[in-house]
Amino acid sequence: MPGDLRDPAASLAAIASTMNCFGRLDVLVNNASIQYCTKSILDVSDEQLENTFRTNVFPLFYMTKGVRVNAVAPGPTRTSLTASSCPAEQVPSLGTNVPMGRAGQPFEIAPAFVYLAAKDSVYVTGQVIHVNGGKSLYS
Repeated sequence: MPGDLRDPAASLAAIASTMNCFGRLDVLVNNASIQYCTKSILDVSDEQLENTFRTNVFPLFYMTKGVRVNAVAPGPTRTSLTASSCPAEQVPSLGTNVPMGRAGQPFEIAPAFVYLAAKDSVYVTGQVIHVNGGKSLYS
């Protein structure tokens, strides 16, 4: 179903269409994202900041009201988004600042999504699984 998830109406329509078609929603993966590679957060323009939140964050709120929510928080990962949005000279050093010393691969992160989608996780709610190469969020 086509739609721009930055638009609250499109986000809600996607949920409604799924519910109408299947009668339930078991798993929602928000894989829409945008990123801007800058040397400093101070280099991010107001327009880039707003676009990042409208794309990466707002749809999560629009689409998850009233449902059991868990999340996967990947660390630096080699994807087509990384290759297309970061300057080529920065790509080789992606992930070298995490304890594992390298960026993750999508196949290393996917099992966390599978676990949260499986019946094994029925008692898990409100949790974030950090698949990030050992990077502490508080260091």
